Parts: sequence; structure tokens; C-alpha cells
Amino acid sequence: LDQLDSELKLPRRQRLLCHSNLPRPALDYAADDKYSAIMDDLTNQGVFESDYSGSAELADIHIIKLPEHKAKSYHDQVKDFSREYIRSIHEVDKVTVVNAKFTSLFINWNPQAIKTLLLAKNDLIGFKEEAMTTYGQISMLQQQEGHKNDAKLPATVTKTDKVNSVFILAQMNEFEISLNSAKDDLPLFTLIMSGSKVNHHSLEGDDDNSEMTFTLGDFRMVTPDYSNTLEPYRVILGLAPSVATSLLTVRYCKGA
Repeated sequence: LDQLDSELKLPRRQRLLCHSNLPRPALDYAADDKYSAIMDDLTNQGVFESDYSGSAELADIHIIKLPEHKAKSYHDQVKDFSREYIRSIHEVDKVTVVNAKFTSLFINWNPQAIKTLLLAKNDLIGFKEEAMTTYGQISMLQQQEGHKNDAKLPATVTKTDKVNSVFILAQMNEFEISLNSAKDDLPLFTLIMSGSKVNHHSLEGDDDNSEMTFTLGDFRMVTPDYSNTLEPYRVILGLAPSVATSLLTVRYCKGA
């Protein structure tokens, strides 16, 4: 948020709006505005080298496309969906599997900073809409002029019978939102969502059949670690320590 000026000249202790796990604590980079050091630290770790063997701190995404002779086999062994739903899909020509693992994402939420960001976004969208309207009018006039002497040809619709089965398997280890004060930018509360999973299946071009499962491992609201609150009472809301299951699981099915 370095280039965004707020109407109220309030202190900004942390200009990073969102970030993944960093080589050092985010507050170290906020001190004296040393944000350029982030890229230096990552470069020194070698994360931009082609032979870097470490895992991504933000996300690892793999897309797999299976041909017809392997599609049926994958359907028979997939375990993240109800067997009744999977068995109802008889003919599949190919399978696309998207595996996404998000390690961490931290958001520093400041009311004034978010307000300034939204105002800038609205200005950009307004400019884009005006430009697209003008371009659309010019394009329409050109098409009308070009079609005056053109004979209308019958439209040909090509329909494919190939069925593509798409699986999206996503999980996030931790998602953290720091709710900061608008006056001094200090954290008031922290919302932490961990152990979340989303499994979604659909058929390409078919809106009548799909299944999605959302699992929320834990959702906590805690006070800042530097506050005077005793450690056993910092968690205001969250899963009980003695409970090993997830906080919430929702399954949505549509079609057969």
C-alpha cells in the first residue's frame, strides 16, 4: 500500500496487505520500510533458481490430464467423493485432476487501508467500463458497415460427445487475518482458519451433475500475542483442544 494515500494521515505500521510465509517475521520488514529486502532474502535462499528443491511457501499446484484408458481406473479408485455419485457417471473419455496445496496466507486488514484500496479499484473499474463501452460502439458500427453487402450463411454448430471429468482437490494449511486498528494500525484480534479442504467434481459442459465437499478443520479468534491476556485465555473462539475432528464439514450434491 506504499503508493496509496489516505484522506486521514494515520500511521501505517505494516504496509504489507497480504503475504505468505516470509524468510523473516513481517514486522522486521515493516521496520524502516525495508520491504525491498524481501526479494533479496528470497534470492539468497535460491528460491528463484531452476534447481531449487524446497517447497513453495504459498502454493503447490499440479494439473494432471488422464487419457481415456486411465480415466475409468481413476474413477474407480478416487476416495474423496461419495461412491454412489461416482458410480452414477458411466461414460468418461478423459479426466482432469487439479491438486492445489496452499501453505499459508496472511492478510493485514486495516479499515482505512482497505477503504483506500477499494476506492482505487472502483476508479479503475469505472475507467474500464467507459473504455469498453466506447470500443463496443465503434465495433458495432464497423460490423454494421461490413455486413451490408454480406449474405447470411447458416450457422454450423459442432457438438462433441467427449466427456471430460474434472476433479479439484484443494487444501490450505493456514489462513490468517489480522484485524488492525484504524487509528494506530496495531492488531486487535486475529482470525485463523486452518486445516481446510475443498473437493469438487463436475463434468465439463454439464451443469446438472456435481459434488462438492468443504471441510473446516479449525477456526479461531485470538488476542495479540503481546497483549496482557494470559495464554490459556487468548483463544476467544475455536475448536476445543480435546476434540480431534474437524469443526465443520459440508457436502453439496447435484444431479444423479
